[in-house]
Amino acid sequence: MTEPLTTIGSVIGGRMLATALARPAGAASIAKLAKTQQLLVTNPTPSRIAAYGLAARNLISTLELKAVTPADFIRSLQGPVPARAEDEQP
Repeated sequence: MTEPLTTIGSVIGGRMLATALARPAGAASIAKLAKTQQLLVTNPTPSRIAAYGLAARNLISTLELKAVTPADFIRSLQGPVPARAEDEQP
């Protein structure tokens, strides 16, 4: 999560990322998502979580990804996260 463009590129693919960055609307959406992602990583607050979700929805809309929901997109960005109980096992 600390490298926004790397994680975004790994989720949507390098070619789609390059195409999106070549368009002003796509570049603006990616920049907003990257900015909100950095803020969320440094200090997660409810308002930053909401801003990140909104930025993800806007990027999905800009990229016209009809089959992707914001929740799926955010889960893909987060990658596999172990449950807290798994972390606490000896």
